[in-house]
Amino acid sequence: MLKERARILAVAIFSLDLLLVSAAFLCAYGLRHVVLPWMAPETFPSRLHSLTDYLPLLPLALVIWGG
Repeated sequence: MLKERARILAVAIFSLDLLLVSAAFLCAYGLRHVVLPWMAPETFPSRLHSLTDYLPLLPLALVIWGG
C-alpha cells in the first residue's frame, strides 16, 4: 500500500514538474515578446515570431526535462 501511494505521489510530482516547465516556456515567450520590448525597446527592437512557430519545441523541452 505504501509503495502504491509512493508511486502515485511520484507520478503526480513528475506531472506537476512538466506542467511547470510548460508554463515557464509560455511565460518566457510572453516576457520576451511583449514585456521586454516595452521596457527596453533599444535592447529588444524586434518582436519574435508567432508562438505557433515555437510550440513544436515544447515537446522536445519536456522530453529533455523529463529525462
